[in-house]
Amino acid sequence: MKNQGLPASQVKSTFLEDNSDFDDGTRFIFVNGPYRGNDPIGVLMNDCYVGGSEQMKNELLKERVEFFKETEEGIREMKSIEQTIAKRYIAKGKAEGKAEGSLEKAIEIAKNLLRFGDPLEKIVLITGLTLQQVQNIQHSLQSPM
Repeated sequence: MKNQGLPASQVKSTFLEDNSDFDDGTRFIFVNGPYRGNDPIGVLMNDCYVGGSEQMKNELLKERVEFFKETEEGIREMKSIEQTIAKRYIAKGKAEGKAEGSLEKAIEIAKNLLRFGDPLEKIVLITGLTLQQVQNIQHSLQSPM
């Protein structure tokens, strides 16, 4: 890989056939993780990899890490943030589970209505499924397994 000694490399897409630019506006910046120069990227890379705040070079980052890891107020704030994030994930999981359960129930109802020969339009209205979904279910019931 080129530019191994640089702190970071900007990359853009090209067509491999003729090496011309594929300028879709997308840019990537690859940061050289082992780089430890005495510039902002080098300091950041150092601070991301050191074992504790005492080895950090960026004073503001060092101060914030010490606050969140070494003071009662910071530890309480971090726990509160962790709890907020956990609650969001739990709520999201519940909502996804509820939606999945509702879909499974709608599919089961559609299967039963199809077995009784109800019209597709009626099944769409009752279940909330799309016509395509009901047709797919109908096809799966007609296909031998």
